[in-house]
Amino acid sequence: DALHPKDPPKPLSQKMSDLAEQLKNQKDVPQQAIDQQKEIVKNLDKVLDKLEGRGEDNTRQEIQKRQDAEKEIQKLAKENRQLQKEVQELEKIMDKEERLKKKQELIEKHEALQEKIAKLEREVARLQEQRAANELNQAAEEIQKAKQQLEQDMNPQQEQKNAQKNLAKAQDELQQSEEELAREALIKIADKLKGLKDRQDALIQRSEDFHTRILERKRWTDGNVDSIQGNIDAQKSVAEETEALREKIAQAKVFSDIMAKAKDAMDKAGANMEARKDTGLERRENRMDAEQLKDENETHDRTVKFQKLAAQRLDRLLDVLKEQIAKKPQPRPEPKDVAQEENPEEKKKQPNRGERDGIPSQAELKLLLAEQVDLKDRTEEFHRKHPDAQKLNDEQTRELTELQQEQERLQSLFLELVAPPADPMAEPPQPKKEEKK
Repeated sequence: DALHPKDPPKPLSQKMSDLAEQLKNQKDVPQQAIDQQKEIVKNLDKVLDKLEGRGEDNTRQEIQKRQDAEKEIQKLAKENRQLQKEVQELEKIMDKEERLKKKQELIEKHEALQEKIAKLEREVARLQEQRAANELNQAAEEIQKAKQQLEQDMNPQQEQKNAQKNLAKAQDELQQSEEELAREALIKIADKLKGLKDRQDALIQRSEDFHTRILERKRWTDGNVDSIQGNIDAQKSVAEETEALREKIAQAKVFSDIMAKAKDAMDKAGANMEARKDTGLERRENRMDAEQLKDENETHDRTVKFQKLAAQRLDRLLDVLKEQIAKKPQPRPEPKDVAQEENPEEKKKQPNRGERDGIPSQAELKLLLAEQVDLKDRTEEFHRKHPDAQKLNDEQTRELTELQQEQERLQSLFLELVAPPADPMAEPPQPKKEEKK
């Protein structure tokens, strides 16, 4: 090995050029070329992530950091609100010694709060959220002034209120940044979905072209076996990437569920192609009769049916995302006091309209509606073809059962989407103590 060192790896551009040369003037795609295409796709993904400076995981982390900072702001705002109440109580204390002791305690609490706000300001500045950091700096200065007011036996409530407003503005700035990052994440998801959809459409065309060649020759050749194996591998690759993207948005239940259904349709298409390849191996070089050609047509129709179903689901996902991305941001209301308590009863009535993995619940509801309309159409078509439920064969009975199960699945997803959000401050239910007999 020392005498024959390995050749250095080829640059990505050279690999792409070599692959193009291999594919030139070839009707059937060799397996080696498909493997090379997979490697090129992975390398291009890596290059793209580096150029963008952040991948989906990094975008999610950036959003999470800002949400964590928001939670800290809420804690600080509640602490400031508590100090406001304690200052009001201080005014009621008539005993001088007790009043002096309480005043010193409040001075120390204001100093501690100021330090906490200043620390958070530095953390937010490191996130490159300068507007939010400036508001936190202003809040810290107001708390400093409030402390000085207390030291001079003056009322600090105006400075405390000013600090509260600054904290609310800081939180609002972070929320705006989160929305921008979430939109960026949506665009990345849409780009990946479009890539998968385009490749799935190309696979449908490859299946059609392959079937046309089989019917023209009325026989299988070794080249046909290699060609369908290439189609199988390409379908498997798209299915694997669909599953990988689904895992990244697993919290978006409807999107995740539909991507799982798309992947399942791809797997079924692949299984049909595998069965067709096995049959084709037995039919090599022999001219097929009418019965065998009929079998070829039926297998092809099943394959394309599943491939088109997968493409339709990806297209549906893409349409909803495009609509969401195209929406113009709504004018933002004046920031509210972040420590203001919500009415618990009103909060319970509100449906869960948050975002899961960057995908708004409204987008999920639209997607659920599209799935319901599609299921209705497929159910009507089934009953039109099979009006007498007593005369269904095993395959038709299985198809009807799948339609019923899909309706139950959509109902479950809907109930989960509209359920009120869980109260994070609520204590978990305590186990009941057993009564002594």
